[in-house]
Amino acid sequence: MTFAMQIKEIQLQVGPDRYAEAVELANQSAADTGQAMPPTHALLWELPQEIGYILNQRGVSAAEALDLLFTLYEEMPCYGLLALLGDLYDEMDQEERTQLWARCTEFLDSAEERLVRPMEYFVWCDFFETGHRVEDAWQALVHLDTPHNVLHSLLLISGPVPFDLKLPLYECLLPDPAWYHPIFLSLLHSQFEEHGQIDPQEAANILRRLHLPRGTPDLRKLQQSLGIRPALKIL
Repeated sequence: MTFAMQIKEIQLQVGPDRYAEAVELANQSAADTGQAMPPTHALLWELPQEIGYILNQRGVSAAEALDLLFTLYEEMPCYGLLALLGDLYDEMDQEERTQLWARCTEFLDSAEERLVRPMEYFVWCDFFETGHRVEDAWQALVHLDTPHNVLHSLLLISGPVPFDLKLPLYECLLPDPAWYHPIFLSLLHSQFEEHGQIDPQEAANILRRLHLPRGTPDLRKLQQSLGIRPALKIL
């Protein structure tokens, strides 16, 4: 069976009308992923689970599942489909994991929010919040060739990442003022997320080096939580 036929067969098995409805719902809600716990509609969880069951029943390999699920994701951008890949991650070999991270990078670098937001949530939830996976994910995604858009996304979702992994990235980006606000948001989330990881002393040192507008939302809150006095020099 050709790749296109496999996709068509999946669509037929879950029901063409239900599939079309899920595609529409996913594209309507994808940009809001992360603002509330997904899925925003039950179908966007139920239908991906049915797809996962179909792939499991067919004995589809992890490599085949990567291609199939990412192809479906481009049409139906929802966390439910990506979560199936998260379930497969521990079974993947290194080549398959390399393929996974390449596609994640591709989607995080997309100009379309509908493709970026569910992917951010996937990386944050299935990897950065998962202790035995976080270092693999960070090392795979953060390197000299990482696109700026991807680094921006990773900073925003990096709260649960161990601080010693984040610190070299902060130091690398600090010479460029364009990164001050994304670094600030990373520190903010590291401090206040439920599973945030932070070294208060190192974080305070970084924050002191960020020249931010006085009215930056939550700046004072973060300064106070890290023991920085009001005399901090800011613009």
